[in-house]
Amino acid sequence: MTQAISASNVTLRTLKQAFNLDAASPQFCREWLEAIAPTAAPLNDLEQISLDRVQTNFLDLLEDPSVLENSVKMVVLAPLRDLAGFYRRPYRITTETSIEITLEADNQVIRGRIDILVVNQVNHQPIWLAVIESKRSDFAATCALAQILAYMLANPEPTRSTFGPMALT
Repeated sequence: MTQAISASNVTLRTLKQAFNLDAASPQFCREWLEAIAPTAAPLNDLEQISLDRVQTNFLDLLEDPSVLENSVKMVVLAPLRDLAGFYRRPYRITTETSIEITLEADNQVIRGRIDILVVNQVNHQPIWLAVIESKRSDFAATCALAQILAYMLANPEPTRSTFGPMALT
């Protein structure tokens, strides 16, 4: 009999064993960053002001923990998605996207809902660009690591490379 597991309860150890995952080195994709850096436009004043405001707003939220996940989405993620241009074509945002992963060896199924999924339609095929899992403001980012990896493993385009998760320090 197959056992269903909520993606929010899956552990990193389970995913590492089931999918032979290994942590990337700190130099992961460094060549991409170096190739982009010379051509990347510096932030303009308005973009920098906007980023500073997002940071200030989040730090203010931390003053009165615990701020729930939906507040974090509104205060932090919505403005960042706007600055990244993810609300305009060719990008599309979906929320609460259902996923399911089968762990054959353990006869288990991981089910969950991606908080925010950014896709790009290329030749009528959706390509996953960003999978976002938000948590309450008083949770460490590492609390969502196994859950976000489970979502990434559910990518319907397994022939395409999937990278992440990434945290800024």
